[in-house]
Amino acid sequence: VMCLGGVSGFSRLVAGKIADLPGVNRVRMQQFSLLVMGIATTCIPFANHFGVLVVLVIVMGICDGCLICLIGPIAFDLLGPKGAAQGIGCLLGLMSIPMTVGPPLAGGSLFFVKSIL
Repeated sequence: VMCLGGVSGFSRLVAGKIADLPGVNRVRMQQFSLLVMGIATTCIPFANHFGVLVVLVIVMGICDGCLICLIGPIAFDLLGPKGAAQGIGCLLGLMSIPMTVGPPLAGGSLFFVKSIL
């Protein structure tokens, strides 16, 4: 958890600087980081050494930093200065549903699969 938080914080600074460069597509940057984070999350069960797990967590931290850092600028680009606050609020409100329901649902399904086997 400490590696994830530290790398995420550092990544937010770097991703913000990269996103401010001319010619960088912020939406594509966020989409790519979401894709890489999903792949890294999928690979966690296959990490059979602690070092591999740390590398996956570092990749997830980099992607998390990029995702969180770009929420505001993308909302500002797409909705303008007047609609950005409402857009961010709507996005975070919609994100709260899977973030709240996902872990218990995933744990429950894992328990269900283990009980069947």
